[in-house]
Amino acid sequence: PATLPPPARDPSGHARRVAAWSAGGVAVAALGVGVAFNLEARSKMNSCASQWNATMMGSALDLCDQAKPFAYGSYALFGVAGAAAAVSALFFLWQPSAQTAEEPAVTEVSLLPALGSGAGAGASLVASGRF
Repeated sequence: PATLPPPARDPSGHARRVAAWSAGGVAVAALGVGVAFNLEARSKMNSCASQWNATMMGSALDLCDQAKPFAYGSYALFGVAGAAAAVSALFFLWQPSAQTAEEPAVTEVSLLPALGSGAGAGASLVASGRF
């Protein structure tokens, strides 16, 4: 049976730097859009509060409802920005170790959901890996 040659190593780390800058770009873009969404949500909530104080409850509730998707979207984008920034930092800081011919390269990444317990507990994503 024919065997495949091992994958070519990138001694210069070009691919790793491209991945790092790409993830960094995603982080910056997600952060920028998240801030814009958050500012829009705050604007709508301020209008909601001023209309509520002026006893225009019907239109105030509509504005509050319009603010929710922007607020939740901004929270999600802040999470994406944080995750992308962590991946970018990983790629910038990661220096692969030298492998011998007998020792195959092993790469593992695991993502597991985790749920907290008790009052105020939330959900998280636990990442672990071996490079």
